[in-house]
Amino acid sequence: MSVGILAMFQEIQGCGCSDVHTVRADYKHSELDCVGDGKLVFITAHRRESLDDPMHHMFRVICCVLNKHPECKAVYPIHMNPVVRQAVAEELGDCSQIHIIEPMEVFDSYNFEALCHLCLTDSDGIQGECRLTASRFY
Repeated sequence: MSVGILAMFQEIQGCGCSDVHTVRADYKHSELDCVGDGKLVFITAHRRESLDDPMHHMFRVICCVLNKHPECKAVYPIHMNPVVRQAVAEELGDCSQIHIIEPMEVFDSYNFEALCHLCLTDSDGIQGECRLTASRFY
């Protein structure tokens, strides 16, 4: 993360974004080791509107795009919803570039958002958080 972004977070503190102080320049996580020098893609998907066919389609597209970009490695903290877990198992289980992990704490999520090259999410909240970290999101 750039020094400029960290400075921006420090300025924002106290302006209604109570959790931005949790983004740390010295952040470490074991899943980041799997990414190495690659480009981190952070994935979240859980919204009710995305379930079933839209989610399956979204996961197939993500897998296809990642296969075309071997420099990218994705981390997906999977949602607890069994419908989401089933879709992930069916569509992403064979994609070697995606590390599917259990849900992460908010602190970790904010830091992954700040470090990622791209965030793929169906969450309006995470889209807003990515705006604060200057991360690309879709």
